[in-house]
Amino acid sequence: MTKKNKATLDKFVQVPNNVWHSRDLSDGELRTYMAIRSHRNDNDPLGTFPSRDRIKFMANKKSLSTISRHIEKLIEKGFIGVKYRYNDSTIYNFPSEGRSCNCKHECRRDSTKFDVYWNYCIDNIETLKLNEAELSDYYERIYHKEPTVNNLLKFIEDIELAKALKEEE
Repeated sequence: MTKKNKATLDKFVQVPNNVWHSRDLSDGELRTYMAIRSHRNDNDPLGTFPSRDRIKFMANKKSLSTISRHIEKLIEKGFIGVKYRYNDSTIYNFPSEGRSCNCKHECRRDSTKFDVYWNYCIDNIETLKLNEAELSDYYERIYHKEPTVNNLLKFIEDIELAKALKEEE
């Protein structure tokens, strides 16, 4: 029994955050990306290969030249890749998949939260030094990664320095 393609069964299209949050994409380019992506089937060894007519229909565009322009832009921006085949068909792939999103409006650290977490650490440094789990938790909230022992030691030094500077003000 072959596996069913969940996206086809559930009739939805998943778009990676680095594509969805991109401010470089026009609405038409995003619709074109989604039209191509909707044909993705990980279970098909041939890959993703909708025709440009099909993409045009699904993206609700009027001309093939518009779709061709969108596809070229998506390739240029690294959101899709193409492999041209002998019979005038195209296989699409998604090289942007798995890339982390670096948008400043959604995925990058929020400066307000950063300030709140940092101020909490300054105000509670003595307690945090005694509670490694909480210290690690705040390190992860601020830096968005798991700390090493050396990271935590440096983090404590940085907090103590910030506290000393704050007290001088």
